[in-house]
Amino acid sequence: MHYRKTIAVFGFNDLELEMIIREIPVSDAEVLNVECATDLIAIDHLALIISLEALSVDEWDMIIQFYTEIGSFSETVVIVGAGELPRGLNEKFKHYLNFEKLIANLKYIVLTAYKRKKKNENFSKSIANAITILSLIRSKPGVTTKDISEKIELSERTILRYIETLKVAGEWIEYDPSLKGWKLGCEKSLLMNEI
Repeated sequence: MHYRKTIAVFGFNDLELEMIIREIPVSDAEVLNVECATDLIAIDHLALIISLEALSVDEWDMIIQFYTEIGSFSETVVIVGAGELPRGLNEKFKHYLNFEKLIANLKYIVLTAYKRKKKNENFSKSIANAITILSLIRSKPGVTTKDISEKIELSERTILRYIETLKVAGEWIEYDPSLKGWKLGCEKSLLMNEI
């Protein structure tokens, strides 16, 4: 899984946009000047920088509703301008009263956003790998560590670590010497809600 390092910006003039681009510390980041507020929530991005003054009341309400409904999100949302953030989002959004304060903190914001996105990407990848391994064992009793390794392109040692993690999570995975591979002990999965 690889994400684009897009930093979407909305509502800044050309000079401000140039200053933002100049202050971005991640060399392969793309700054995307978004012209439609709807794109702010539609585009996959590392960070989102919004001028509050450029948003209409309806656009601001749309953004608030979107981020309130999804609850947890990995992107960094930065609001620039005077105004109150809604309760619940005031701790999740970064808020700067003016553009100068944003620029003074932009390098830190982007590096923190990059680390956060990378951490979330790694976590999601680990969950996906564990589910894939569990699905292979569940659907093909007797599947070997080597077969799983080749199927999902991870080392056999890594596969064994994932199997151990699944066991700790409550899966009854066991090695069957007669099948010379892995199987679910009771042929049902706890994580797949079969028990």
